[in-house]
Amino acid sequence: MTLLRQIWLNQGAYVSHAVRWHREASIVRRRSRRWLNRPDADFYADAQQIKETFRESAESRRDILDVFALVMHACRRAYGFEVFPHQIVAGLAMLEGFIIEMQTGEGKTLTSVLPAAVWGMRGRGSHVVTTNDYLAGRDAHFAGRLLHPLGLSVGSILHAQPRVQRLLNYRCDVVYATEKEIGFDWLREVLAHERDQFSEFNGSLHRRPSSGHLFEQRGFESLIIDEADSILVDRAYTPLLLAEERSCSELDLDLYTVCRKHLGELRVKEDYRITSHKKRVELTPSGRRKLTLLSNGYRFRGKLDRDDLYRAMEDTLTSEHCYHVNKDYAFREGHLEIVEPETGRILPGRRWNKHLQLAVEIKEGNSEPKQTSST
Repeated sequence: MTLLRQIWLNQGAYVSHAVRWHREASIVRRRSRRWLNRPDADFYADAQQIKETFRESAESRRDILDVFALVMHACRRAYGFEVFPHQIVAGLAMLEGFIIEMQTGEGKTLTSVLPAAVWGMRGRGSHVVTTNDYLAGRDAHFAGRLLHPLGLSVGSILHAQPRVQRLLNYRCDVVYATEKEIGFDWLREVLAHERDQFSEFNGSLHRRPSSGHLFEQRGFESLIIDEADSILVDRAYTPLLLAEERSCSELDLDLYTVCRKHLGELRVKEDYRITSHKKRVELTPSGRRKLTLLSNGYRFRGKLDRDDLYRAMEDTLTSEHCYHVNKDYAFREGHLEIVEPETGRILPGRRWNKHLQLAVEIKEGNSEPKQTSST
């Protein structure tokens, strides 16, 4: 995976990079004009020759600029407009691992195609991550008209896509998807194999194991993130969890029922603190002491650990203050269904971690709540 090597540059270093990128942008624009008065067959032949050079890992900086020029001419042919110099400069910067900020209307979608094409030429998978299925499908369609003439395949990974189609799309040279689809597919692959088969994987998304196992994903040598602040900061607070239902233990049921009963006896700020952006509530020392006194008169079905009691009340408070019906979840016919915050769409089969799931179900009056085993 291409890492964001630097976020802030000192002024002198930035100027030297910018001068080089602007000079190379002029070269790209000049080279893209060589196909203006030549037959399409010459354009396709040149694209194939450059692609073969990349597949042999023999490319030079000149070849990289030629890929940009090919995309620029493909844009001219497919959509009838030019790639602007600032888009070329931004694409070159992304190739070197820099974060790029572009305003609405400056052409982020087209800009991202430029480095994606370079990485796609290498045949090891280029991934563009965006925030929702609509953008993933739309941007893949847009990029396809530019990259298909270059001999590159383009696919998108969407939520309701059949597994066979996902498998085919992951094999494309350039893949568009949301971070959730990529993350959940990776988790499913981990669960599908025995632990010892992942001894050389080491939890890394960067590469696939070399032992010949069949993987749906091909590894993430390069990845472009659209709306990086949203995906890497705002949405990173919510972990990706795969879970399966199992019967709720008697002790947990007792704990969460008692906590629900005494919920109103704790006071915000004095007994607990709400961290809204993390969707989490934490007990204060005062709240822990009060909860201990409130629980003394109960006989629990199982060995009571005070930490489990505190966790149960924190989950119960979190379910009360941070998770709301018809916004974060729907409760229909005795089943809790998670709602995707960005789209309002029901996510079938998705569940929170086992204790939060239990707290929300008891909140909604479910008489036979289920817990989950999470990964």
